[in-house]
Amino acid sequence: MKRLLMLLTTFCLLLMTTALAETEAEWNAKCEWKTGTGTTLYAVTQGTATSSDLSDFVPVGTLPANTYVGILERSGNMRNVRYWNGSGTSSGWVDSAALVWVGSNSSKPKPSGSRATASDLSRKPDDTWNSLTVTYSDGDEAQTVSLQTLGVAMSEIYMDGEFLRVPTASLSWETEADDDQRIAVIYAPSTGKCTMREEASKKGKIIMTCKAGRVVTVLRVGDVYTRIVYDGVEGLVLNSCLKFYETPDEDAFTTGLLSAKGKTNTTATVSVYQLTKSRRRLDKIRVGAYLAVMDKVGEWYEVDVNGWHGFVKDANVTLDAPLPD
Repeated sequence: MKRLLMLLTTFCLLLMTTALAETEAEWNAKCEWKTGTGTTLYAVTQGTATSSDLSDFVPVGTLPANTYVGILERSGNMRNVRYWNGSGTSSGWVDSAALVWVGSNSSKPKPSGSRATASDLSRKPDDTWNSLTVTYSDGDEAQTVSLQTLGVAMSEIYMDGEFLRVPTASLSWETEADDDQRIAVIYAPSTGKCTMREEASKKGKIIMTCKAGRVVTVLRVGDVYTRIVYDGVEGLVLNSCLKFYETPDEDAFTTGLLSAKGKTNTTATVSVYQLTKSRRRLDKIRVGAYLAVMDKVGEWYEVDVNGWHGFVKDANVTLDAPLPD
């Protein structure tokens, strides 16, 4: 009798294990990336990658083309991925150039944001922000999306195979910040940069230097330091290095294109500045770039463009519609 009970117990456990085990098809269905070509698989020499220098990585094998993967971590142009190994999943590092976006299998309706332009059709989705889980909702059920460019007013996402420009107010992520502090811009009028650290201390290990004018997500606001995500990298910066914003409603800003002498299809570039009457340039951006316009200060427009928040001369902006009063 005891032997029979043991056999029945073993059989039930085997059934449970089979039922719970994930199949390769199930794994592939939930992955949003795959290898476009066969690529080298690497391990890290000292536990955690600190740069994209391949001297930090040791080749340990290969991944064949069309291997579906999930991205766990990024370091420079290297990606730590999880992949199907034949009976389960394993992880390793690959060059990001070997990965292609396969998107979501969701059949949910597309949002009402602006669609991609013709120039977007040859683009590949960027995984810079993949360390941050971002969801989009236009009143329906929220859907996880791939954030491409973050702005105070307007952001770009990749969802269901399309690049879409949507109000930042329609995006959400896990944060402890109040609504009027969940978005910020790096503010450094004197130096043009600030330091991101691992700990909330001037002696904390430096992660990177953040450029003024970049739009960041805020995770938690402290008394002296604030935890942010800057171009996909999480860390702490001084509160004095941030200018906080509440994401505006869609009817509080307008959109347009960068232009030169009224033209948007030339090779000319336009300077974006940190402040009006400032000589500190954030970036030079080619005309035709899509932007959100939030305000007009004299002969300057306050804009979001290509992940920057700053000011552009009104002569270099072609508006889609008048700026809201």
